[in-house]
Amino acid sequence: MKKIVLLLIVLTVLSCSKDSVEIEIIENSKSDENVMRYALFINPSNGGTIKISSQQGIIKETDLATVPITSLTNTGGGVTLTGKLADEFDRDTELNISVTTDEGFKFTGWTIHICNKCYWSSRTYYKNEPLITLNINSDLFLTANFEKIN
Repeated sequence: MKKIVLLLIVLTVLSCSKDSVEIEIIENSKSDENVMRYALFINPSNGGTIKISSQQGIIKETDLATVPITSLTNTGGGVTLTGKLADEFDRDTELNISVTTDEGFKFTGWTIHICNKCYWSSRTYYKNEPLITLNINSDLFLTANFEKIN
């Protein structure tokens, strides 16, 4: 009789520990699903190239030669943005973005299109600053603006 009771206790403990492991695995997978990821697109422009540095590594605009061009239309109007997907990043990833200017051109600033519930808003930022740092918290289209030197 003692052996049967001992066996039942062992089986109960084992079955409870298995359930707790399964619950932990399910909870961990739910927390992974809550990580927000955002896309960064680079709009090609004449006059120079963009380089993006993050914890994930370095992405150069020239490395995106084989990436298909993506076009997205503003949900609130007829604005269409065209660019190449540089990568997707976790929310609040710090990106260091720099530009190299081609000979005969001058860098004038950045235009950043920000997805606010996919109503794309844009402004020119960081005039004449060839190196910027962004914390990504929405989908972005990034354009480096250049001016031809006469």
